[in-house]
Amino acid sequence: LCELALAMLLWAAWILIGAEHLFAPSLPLTYALSIAGMLIGAAFLGRLAAELLGRGAALPAVLATGCIAFFSYRAHIYNHNTVLVPFVYASAWFFLKAARTGRLGFWAMFGVACAAGMLTKYQFVVVLGTFLLIAFSLRLYRQPPALLGACVAAVVALLLLMPHIFWLVGNDFPPFRYASHMMLTRLGPLQRLDHST
Repeated sequence: LCELALAMLLWAAWILIGAEHLFAPSLPLTYALSIAGMLIGAAFLGRLAAELLGRGAALPAVLATGCIAFFSYRAHIYNHNTVLVPFVYASAWFFLKAARTGRLGFWAMFGVACAAGMLTKYQFVVVLGTFLLIAFSLRLYRQPPALLGACVAAVVALLLLMPHIFWLVGNDFPPFRYASHMMLTRLGPLQRLDHST
């Protein structure tokens, strides 16, 4: 169980290792993996924009992301950030489809995408917070099908996250201990604010 949790946490590395078994290790390979992640994210963003704004807005919405530095001059750097991109857009699209249609399959896929996002980078919790704000603003808590769907998504995500949660608890939360040791204990409040921006 511990090994599974660690493997899931490091799956950006496992993707790279798998690719290096198929192709010769090289810088272009890491560029290709990163761009592939961005393209998958762009496909979900295009679907999301088409759903919200109409088909004519899909391509401009995707192209507009090129104005954001992360999606342009840093897009070739393969790391957890570029692996996270498709899961952010996929979870947004599945959330939209689930909220609009009420279909449990979309809610389940929303749970899968959210679990994958959390296993890629804990920063995904910010995206989860956004979904909660949207759900409250749409008053989804007053709609029994949406409540059922949210429960399905939560159960699916929890099942996928369970090995990692057990690993965290069993090992005294090493990522959090590392972060607090490296960042918070050595920096004063103003320095923490400066490093977080």
